[in-house]
Amino acid sequence: MASQGIKYSVATLGIPNTNPVYAAFQCCGDLTAHSCYVCVLNATHHLYDACLNSLAARVQLDGCFLRNENRSFFSLDLNYITGLCYSQETSDVTALRAIQEVMEGILSLAPKQGGFAVVSHGVFGVTQCIGYINSSECSQCLTTFSNYRGYCDSEMGMQIYSGSCNYRFELSNFLDTLPSPPPAPGPAAPPAPPPPSAARAAPPTPDAAPAGGSGKTHFSETPFLFFQVR
Repeated sequence: MASQGIKYSVATLGIPNTNPVYAAFQCCGDLTAHSCYVCVLNATHHLYDACLNSLAARVQLDGCFLRNENRSFFSLDLNYITGLCYSQETSDVTALRAIQEVMEGILSLAPKQGGFAVVSHGVFGVTQCIGYINSSECSQCLTTFSNYRGYCDSEMGMQIYSGSCNYRFELSNFLDTLPSPPPAPGPAAPPAPPPPSAARAAPPTPDAAPAGGSGKTHFSETPFLFFQVR
């Protein structure tokens, strides 16, 4: 499906007299179709390498998510969270206010925009809900895990992944593509979008972040703290 430019899909597979297998993948909304395809392909390789004989598996790369189980999981999941905290803190009031404004923006906008939102005001932030939950459940998931200061205090960047939603912010631009700006007046054509970034779809390298880094993101190039809660 990802090879056809689709960024989200669920499937139930099985043969008579056997238990079905439930599967889903989703790419972050800022990824281009090509970056999404490469990311899902890499996630699939990781699943085969690490979880070939498992009844359930989750693979979270920097730009995409892949999951399969022998039971249906297509519903709101608030029982799992993993994250990365940039280990450099800041006490700069302006930076902390910018982070707060971006976080408030993405967390409030995503449920109203099909489960995805990007905000950039000196800080780059993105949030996304899994495609099989509705807007109310998206809001519930983001509200449940909205205490970003409780997870990473005053760090200058972080990634939070739960079973049904995720969000991320950094001071540097990590996005594959930015939302299109309003059209300029006059006959001039709008500027061409930036070229696709392969970084967020690349497989992890030995110094990459556990359970998710792409291997070439800002998080994998700087110290970070990793946590996981079930």
